[in-house]
Amino acid sequence: MVTSEQTQAIQRYSDVWASGDLDVLDEVFTADCVRHGPALEGTSVKGAQGLKEIVELYRTALPDLRVPIDTMVGDGDVVMTRWSASGTNNGPVLGTPPTGKSFTIFGFWMHRFEGDKIAEEWATWDTHGFLGQLGVSLP
Repeated sequence: MVTSEQTQAIQRYSDVWASGDLDVLDEVFTADCVRHGPALEGTSVKGAQGLKEIVELYRTALPDLRVPIDTMVGDGDVVMTRWSASGTNNGPVLGTPPTGKSFTIFGFWMHRFEGDKIAEEWATWDTHGFLGQLGVSLP
């Protein structure tokens, strides 16, 4: 079962993607947190500063980005979250120039908690659908 503290931390994190309030990341993640993202993003990101850079990358490219939570399930210190994301590509992202096109995708986070803070994140999302909706040619 997901605790209220876990729910609150993940909701606040989800809100960061829309608000750009990067200071929240220091409050909901441990100082030595690790984020394992999709291969499209490259290697794992360590620490709150690394997370801030990922959020800034997407917020710059997708200034109207929204990432509402669809559902959460958990067991002990692990919580799985399904989310949706939508926005408009108005800046360069993942090596592609801005297209001005909108997208809607889904993705998942799996978070491991230490106490009330997120210590580790595994993020996966529909990268193929995202790039396809932006009109980016895929190999």
